[in-house]
Amino acid sequence: VDPVFLNLAAGSYEVVAIDFAGCQDTLEFTIDEPEELQVLLNEVVGSEEGQFQGSIEVDVIGGTGEYDFSWIQLEDAEFSSTDQNLTNLTPGTYVLSVLDANGCNAVSFEIVVEAIVGLIENQSATFMLYPNPAKDWIQIEWNEGAQWSSLLAYDMQGKLVADVPIHSLELRARIDVRNWPSGSYLVLLSNGIEQHSLHVIKSE
Repeated sequence: VDPVFLNLAAGSYEVVAIDFAGCQDTLEFTIDEPEELQVLLNEVVGSEEGQFQGSIEVDVIGGTGEYDFSWIQLEDAEFSSTDQNLTNLTPGTYVLSVLDANGCNAVSFEIVVEAIVGLIENQSATFMLYPNPAKDWIQIEWNEGAQWSSLLAYDMQGKLVADVPIHSLELRARIDVRNWPSGSYLVLLSNGIEQHSLHVIKSE
């Protein structure tokens, strides 16, 4: 009998060895199964269109040995990276594939680097929204040529999360976002005739 055992599944085993005289000995052992290989998202930071301000930070758990990383961007077939974490990213959708020392593979969900608004000029109105991503609050400012009467904020499911009245002479508004779940939100400024939208990301 071959004393080498290959391709054993995880579990408990018992090996019995018997010599020609009928003497025997028993060895018990256990093969542990590695924890499932998983990709966990730590942080994603958006970027203005045409800029390289975005970043993605991930953790990888489980599997065996060292990991090999392979990133792609769905909108750009030429993009690739073998780093664990990414910086200097443009807006887009990114996917990470991780391979461990045993050849096990895990693929992340689609990670979106949002297109965020920094300074936007639209006709006579100029907007500035900061900080973005935001953790505790966001402030929106506009020039004197714009007169807005309401500010509404919605999550990506269309649920209203903030309704801020604006007086005609005001040039700024602040929204408390501490209780917002992390994710992307749409902020709408309106004067009853015109409406302008800004995107904001709520971070952890």
